[in-house]
Amino acid sequence: MSRSNRFPTGLLVIVCLTAPVLAQQTVIPDYKSARSEFFWAQLYRDGGESLYCGRSFGTSHNGLNIEHVLPASAMKEAGGCASSSRKECRRRSALYNFMEADLHNHYPAIIRVNEMRASLPFGEVAGEDSDFGECDFEISDSNVEPRPEARGEVARAVFYMMEAYGVRIDANELQTLTQWHRDDPPSDLERLRNERIESLQGTRNPFIDDPSLLPSDTEPDEPEPDTADRPLHLHYECHCTCLGKSVIIQVDLGACKGQTDEQCEIGGQQSDLMNCRPVQTDTGIR
Repeated sequence: MSRSNRFPTGLLVIVCLTAPVLAQQTVIPDYKSARSEFFWAQLYRDGGESLYCGRSFGTSHNGLNIEHVLPASAMKEAGGCASSSRKECRRRSALYNFMEADLHNHYPAIIRVNEMRASLPFGEVAGEDSDFGECDFEISDSNVEPRPEARGEVARAVFYMMEAYGVRIDANELQTLTQWHRDDPPSDLERLRNERIESLQGTRNPFIDDPSLLPSDTEPDEPEPDTADRPLHLHYECHCTCLGKSVIIQVDLGACKGQTDEQCEIGGQQSDLMNCRPVQTDTGIR
């Protein structure tokens, strides 16, 4: 695969710095702390509603527990303990503990619904049958489909975990979540939750702040044809992470995905390029 403007050493040219990189949370040390000190006591201290069924609750959360939207089992590879049990991951990996405790991935859920979901991926379920009465939560042998009002929140929670921690999910699930993200944009309550989480653990979910964003594993849409009402010369830039900073690099679009096999350099320090994703831009006017 060809690449342009390569240094003789194989380092890619950094064009310019862009917005801050999505950070991992390091305030809440483990899931036990998240559950006992942060989630119910602070994030949902005034009540709220369950994610999958929209059931309202007040200061009491009887019948509810905490749902990991991205299942804890899906975090093990990124946490460096793919072949270990959840208990062993907690013992061995500080990163896994931070991931499991991240509030952006936690939502209230009715206990029975949460238990039935288990670790099934998200996807479309044929038909409209539900095992939970008026709760529009459908389950098949291979995936689960929540109510339409929850689908965007589900997608953005998973996207956040992908970008913050390098979690990978199945391509079919990613395609479904991308559509849900577009069809169900952030509500005022979701934005307020994002603010509260930032005040508690110091990180925001950028997919809530800017719904036009997509995770780096997502293939970009093809540019629409130019018209009299559109800017001309649409193209893509490759946005990556280098030494904790977000950078734009010169690379073929096909190579702009996840972690490349190239390195970068900032201030004399070298590093692998991470979290690369194509971003559509304008280069001219009509």
